Amino acid sequence: MIKAIIFDMNGIIINDEHIHELATRNVLKEIGYALSHQDNSQFFVGKRDAEGFQEGKPDPEPYLVTAKKLKVKPSECVVIEDSPSGIQSAKSAGMYCIGVTTTYDKKFLSHADSIVDNFGEINNLIRSNIINRP
Repeated sequence: MIKAIIFDMNGIIINDEHIHELATRNVLKEIGYALSHQDNSQFFVGKRDAEGFQEGKPDPEPYLVTAKKLKVKPSECVVIEDSPSGIQSAKSAGMYCIGVTTTYDKKFLSHADSIVDNFGEINNLIRSNIINRP
């Protein structure tokens, strides 16, 4: 059962967490989950960046530390990534990984469990097969 969806959010050049929150609320609404702004703190438990890790991507440490902070097993996580090193990091951590071709072509994301061309396709993946995996 999936208990956490981990986004590789940028948040570096601009502060766009509110956009990710709104998009997440809309996706969850479509599959029957209502998420209010107040609920947001339960699901968006904080930002992580490269600082504070001994190893960065492609090492699994960033995702393992994030799962530990969320109090979930790596196998209960879905990672949404747009880079080969991020996909390697997520897969090495034992997480299901969705590659998004917003930065790299599909051929560079081939190690992901699933590959989508845009964020809209993620909703269909979650509804069709990922959410039902053991």
